[in-house]
Amino acid sequence: MMGHVLITGGATGLGLATAEAMGKTHRVSIIGRRGAVAEAAASALPEAAAFAADVTDEAALTTAVRAAEERFGPVNVLVAAAGVSETAPIARTETDMLRTLFRVNVEGVLNAIRPVLPSMIDAGRGRVNALASTAALKGYAYA
Repeated sequence: MMGHVLITGGATGLGLATAEAMGKTHRVSIIGRRGAVAEAAASALPEAAAFAADVTDEAALTTAVRAAEERFGPVNVLVAAAGVSETAPIARTETDMLRTLFRVNVEGVLNAIRPVLPSMIDAGRGRVNALASTAALKGYAYA
């Protein structure tokens, strides 16, 4: 196996598809909120492990990253795929909904980058990929 890929949100959706593709050639650490779902995803890959953490909990996420590094070495590629999507017309958009979207989709990415960045800088290389939906690029009409 070539290197260590860590994927937040790697148990479902685009994160899982990424884990399946990268798992053919890399060691993969899957981080997800639901440990059993992450375990099931990891068990289907040749060399993978699952770690339970919520990307909005910086301490728990850092602990999970450290455990992943203990298992597979420094992270060479981070794929920040954890995310949530909730929409409503502006008249029904609650401030708490926007706070949740920001905490998961923005702060969650930063929380994932911070613990892997020092070893990437020390190695002089590394990749950080943040996945998003097409809603980040285009507005959609409500019926």
